[in-house]
Amino acid sequence: MRRVLFHVWRLAETVGLRVAPEGPPHAPAESHRKEMDSLLARARAAGNVVDAASLDYPVHELLTHLVEEYGLLLHGTNRTADGAVYAVRRTGFRHEWGNEWLRPSDVTPVLRVLVRPSDFPLREVVRAARAPGAPG
Repeated sequence: MRRVLFHVWRLAETVGLRVAPEGPPHAPAESHRKEMDSLLARARAAGNVVDAASLDYPVHELLTHLVEEYGLLLHGTNRTADGAVYAVRRTGFRHEWGNEWLRPSDVTPVLRVLVRPSDFPLREVVRAARAPGAPG
């Protein structure tokens, strides 16, 4: 059944239908959008780093803004300790199935958002997928 669903998904993607699950639409108020854009402008002038601890709103709102307003891709570095979420331009990436984006060469981040595990309160409910019969 899983194989059938994968082929249905691939066919839908081929004809331009997005069927991957997505969250609710992000619609910040204009003042909030301007605040995030101002923060990003300051970050660009100061080494392209934003510390999530300095935000007055949840970090996921900024990350969503980077994806929806600037078309950037995000990549996180750690799930158990302080780390960073890197934002990169989509140029040179190819879209694979689901939400996977691949690029055969190195990429330079345009922004680094410093984060802590506490910035992601639902991380405790996320479970890793394991292949049948795999250890762990």
